Amino acid sequence: MDNGVCNYNPPFDRSLYGYLVLTMVELWEEALRQLRERIGKQNFKTWIEPIQFVSLTTDGASLEVPNKFFRDWVTEHYTEQITDVLRSLVQRKVNIVLSINSRLQFKSINENAARKPTPEERDQIKAQRTNNLIPKYTFENFVVGGSNQFAH
Repeated sequence: MDNGVCNYNPPFDRSLYGYLVLTMVELWEEALRQLRERIGKQNFKTWIEPIQFVSLTTDGASLEVPNKFFRDWVTEHYTEQITDVLRSLVQRKVNIVLSINSRLQFKSINENAARKPTPEERDQIKAQRTNNLIPKYTFENFVVGGSNQFAH
């Protein structure tokens, strides 16, 4: 005990209840890995990656999402899959509780805005387009109609 603060941390038994007990971070990381395999990279990046894991209690798993639309979409399309993955990891029934944390929305916007393309990415973008014209709009593909007859 130092300055009135107890520094004793009892040893953590990771084999509680006969199965491996994961820390909350490990649990959520494993759940994310399994969800990525189930739903695909793009859906995962769009709908699952922004979810913030808050806690796991006897009542259920508490997760935070950026806004109401996000909550409704995840509830309708991914709650069952999230529940299945968490249930398989903790080996008991899990109810998902989604709450809105608007700071998550601004966090993801700021992260995307702050990221600048690397020089290689900029070169690749420049190589793809040498001008601002849309390649499919050419005079060979021009369709003459009543509204543009004069231009032709």
